[in-house]
Order: sequence, then structure tokens, then C-alpha cells
Amino acid sequence: MASQGRFAMPPREHPNLYSYAYHFDATLYAGFLRNIALGRGARRTEGRIVEVKRRADGGIEQLKLEDGRVLAGDLFIDCSGFVSLLLGRALEEPFVDFSRWLPVDRAWAVPSEPDRPGLTPHTVATALEAGWAWRIPLRNRIGNGYVFSSRYIDEEHARAQLLEQLEGPVLAEPRLLRFITGHRERFWVQNVVGLGLSAGFLEPLESTSILLIQRGLAKMIELLRPGARPTASAVADYNRGMTRVFERIRDFIILHYCLTGRRDSALWRDVASMELPETLAFKLHAWRQTGWLNMNGEEGFEATSWLAIHAGMESWPVRAAPVLAEVPLAEALHALHQRRDHYAAVVAAMPTHEAFLRNMLGR
Repeated sequence: MASQGRFAMPPREHPNLYSYAYHFDATLYAGFLRNIALGRGARRTEGRIVEVKRRADGGIEQLKLEDGRVLAGDLFIDCSGFVSLLLGRALEEPFVDFSRWLPVDRAWAVPSEPDRPGLTPHTVATALEAGWAWRIPLRNRIGNGYVFSSRYIDEEHARAQLLEQLEGPVLAEPRLLRFITGHRERFWVQNVVGLGLSAGFLEPLESTSILLIQRGLAKMIELLRPGARPTASAVADYNRGMTRVFERIRDFIILHYCLTGRRDSALWRDVASMELPETLAFKLHAWRQTGWLNMNGEEGFEATSWLAIHAGMESWPVRAAPVLAEVPLAEALHALHQRRDHYAAVVAAMPTHEAFLRNMLGR
């Protein structure tokens, strides 16, 4: 579907035939969610926090705003971005740094005009000298960026490399983002829960920021059911669970780097020979020796995604799993050919991705 520029919703009789995802304009989507929250009774108070008052037990009692207003609360959700105003700055929760495995720490971002007809239904990530570039199509623009490591290239050189990748004129000046990949040691401390960038950040090679927010929210909701108060053990379990989520996704992103055969610049030579986290090292060992994709709890990506990276990098096991010998080769090939032909027929009957969007939007 993606390679042929086609799309349709899965048929009702086979709703799990394939999966799909959305490209949203993040600013418009945030406004959409805000309006829903306000419509359901949320109260919005805008202001700059200038002072955080602590409780005797170390938690947060209230926030003082620049205009003198004071906001008290029982639970504070820190969504203050990289500054981590409550969890990091006020509570001084330590940061677990992943940069020894994921050295990229900068990103240039810039929108541009598309110069090709139609709207491609997928993101493209392209490896460059010191990182990788993204191309994200929206109906009114193309989102572009270059995620890179400042250890291997300076910011201005990276900016020039990004602009060389663009298909059409820029729509704004490139914007530079600085970050460190990792997470706070704990995500829930006293009466503060960090969500989003205030809790941690994984480089956007697989666009996992919203997934991490959603996982944190879902786990938090479980502990905040009406009439229930989170116990210390429940909060500790929340922190262990979120740590595992970050580590599992971290390992999946590292997989992209450690399997590559690219050796034409210092970054790619270094990541190909780095010492891996034990969790990832075991997964790779199990795969290479047995053809087994060892999936643990709190995974961010399913086995099929792991297989896609292994296959794309020509990373194959040295021996096949014994269970495969239970199906005769001719029978297996026949089944695979049938599936391939069925998929081809389904895709051939689909409208183009652009036509699907026009029909859905009524224009």
C-alpha cells in the first residue's frame, strides 16, 4: 500500500488485515484535545510559575504564578517539557542518560513546500553523515528535520546538510532543538507525575513521544480510580513499569544503529561496535542462535517490527527454529504465495492515498 501510494480502511469482515497510523498536525491536534477537555469541565489557568512551595514530606503543596496567584493541588502532572520544572528542578529527580548508546543530541527542523504531485502515505528516514533526516508529509507542507550528534558534526554544517535534502522552498527558518536521550530515575515522586518531555525523551527515529505519554497516562489512570488512593507499592510499580517501557523502546531504536553495515563516517563506525545494553544483547543472541524474537512485557513494538529491522539489515539467524521443520517447505511456500497474491489483489483495488483523503475530508 505504502509503496504504491494507496490506502483504504481495513474491510469490516477482516478488521485486523493490516494496521495503519496517522500523521497529525501537532499544533492543531493539541488545540483539538484542549477544547475537548474544556468542554468536559477542565479549568484552564495560564501563567508563569515563579515559585514552588514544598510540603513537609517533600511533595509539592502549591505553585505561585508571576502575577501573584497561588495554585494548590493534591496531585501535579508535570508537562513542562525539557525543563522538567517540578520533577527535575523542584524535586531534583536524577536523570538516567542513554547517550552512550544513542549519541544524537540535536535536531534541526524546518517545513517546506512539496514539489511532487500527490501525498506520500509514509514517513521517510534517511541516514546522513552524523545522524538521520526525516521527511513527514502533510497536506499543506512537508515536515523535515535532521537529528544529529554534535560530537560528530557542528550545528551549522548539519543545518546545511538538512537544507540540501529539501525538495521545495522552505516555509520558515530552520529551528534548532537540543536534548539528551534518557529519562528521570523515577516518573512519579511524592505527588508529582512527569509526562512527556519532563519525564524523559527518546530520539524520534520511531516517533515514540506520544506513545510514551499515552503509556504513562494509562498507567496513571489505573492508580487514580474514583475512591482509590495510590499506595507506595503501587507508585513504585508505576515507576518500574515506565522504566521498562523506556528501556524496551531504547533497545529497539539502538537496533537500527547496531545492525547497520554503514562505515563511511565516524558515527556509523562507532555505533556499529558499541557495547550494547544487556537486554538488547540477549535479544540479539536469542535471535541469531535460534531465530527467536524474545519479547518481554512493556514492549513498545511488536515482534513484526523487530523482524522488519532484522530483515531490512540482513540480520538472519545462524539456524532456524526447530518448530519450522514441522511444516513441509512446499506447503509453507504455497501458503506464502497465496497470501502474497491476496494482498496484491486487495491493494490493486484500493484508491490512491490522495483520493482517499479527499473523499474523507469532502474536498
